[in-house]
Amino acid sequence: MSDRHTLITAAKSALGAGNLAAAESALRRVLQTDPADGDGLMLLGIVAARAGKPEPAIMLFEQVIARYGEQPSILANLAAALHSAGRHGDAIARARQALHLLPAMIEALNTLGNALAEAGQAAEGAAVLASAVALRPDHPELWNSLGSALGIAGRIPAAVAALRHVLTLQPGHGNALSSL
Repeated sequence: MSDRHTLITAAKSALGAGNLAAAESALRRVLQTDPADGDGLMLLGIVAARAGKPEPAIMLFEQVIARYGEQPSILANLAAALHSAGRHGDAIARARQALHLLPAMIEALNTLGNALAEAGQAAEGAAVLASAVALRPDHPELWNSLGSALGIAGRIPAAVAALRHVLTLQPGHGNALSSL
């Protein structure tokens, strides 16, 4: 087993456990050896995004795309980082690119729906999120996003119903409780 493989595995494990510092440390070691390592750049972008640093995440995801081409997962991660940075138009465009390549990609549908809703197109965002919920009716985050979009669209009874459904799937869901 190579050192790179060991470090990538350690980074994924740390990321899964929420230990962003350990994940970042392992990934920086990977990138010291090969600054163009696609997995290393992609995972470091995910670490930055989860740490609430969307701008570095955007730069890392764009590097991966420039080197390895547009792939649905990279585009979806880039769209989510753009959305987090408040760049809704760019997030919408990148999420749509991801969905063009992989139409049922839940992460891209979620980002697209949220970005549309926050960009003043709440009805369209709610429709996108309703289609995502139809694909994954057991996904509390999709229901939470749907509830938010419906609320922004002024469809309060439907928003309340969606948010209550989140709590049936995941009791104590903080965002759903707050939104209700």
